[in-house]
Amino acid sequence: MSDLKRTEDTAKIMIEYLGEDDNKPILVLENRLREKCAGELEGMPLGSTSSAAKTKGVDPREFKPEGGESWLDVNKRVHSFLNDVINNHLKN
Repeated sequence: MSDLKRTEDTAKIMIEYLGEDDNKPILVLENRLREKCAGELEGMPLGSTSSAAKTKGVDPREFKPEGGESWLDVNKRVHSFLNDVINNHLKN
């Protein structure tokens, strides 16, 4: 799961209620599973990045706000994580 503190806190609450101690899931934090960083548009209403992309005439998937990342960036890091999971699974 994401390595953000709020994600970890929520997961710990959920894990507390899942079975006996020896059957509880292990909490694994991973920065590649974070939400999309909107950079300077962080905290703005939903759709702000799409609107900014349209204003600049950029494909919304390729638009990268100042200090943020594009959907293509998110895709790349999530694929990197999934490839690692698959490769680790195949080794075991």
